[in-house]
Amino acid sequence: MNELDQLLKSYKAGETSRLDMLAQLVALPIVLPSATEIDAQGAGYEPLIFDRLGTHMVAAFSNEELAAKYADSHPHLKAITAGAFIELLKPEVGLVLNPHIETSLEMVPEFLKNLRAGLQPR
Repeated sequence: MNELDQLLKSYKAGETSRLDMLAQLVALPIVLPSATEIDAQGAGYEPLIFDRLGTHMVAAFSNEELAAKYADSHPHLKAITAGAFIELLKPEVGLVLNPHIETSLEMVPEFLKNLRAGLQPR
């Protein structure tokens, strides 16, 4: 189990506060599945998207094994820190980590907007 998996498990168990989890999350790598190959600059990225009540939620995973469940449609993987990826997401898009499993974490666009504001240098 990697550091992000441990963090999500601890958060879901109530052992880590939301604020502490988010502070750690932004520095940890996440795995992005893509339908097409992604170059070193990030070009070619075609995300795995889920719909949450009409909001597009980009899927990311805490490890490659979980991302492999979607290898038929999104076989290409790219790692990036969660904070860097959150900065790149369009304002109207949310993020779901580990969709459809117990360590899933959904961050809707409004939440990401507030998180981004906290990531900005002061």
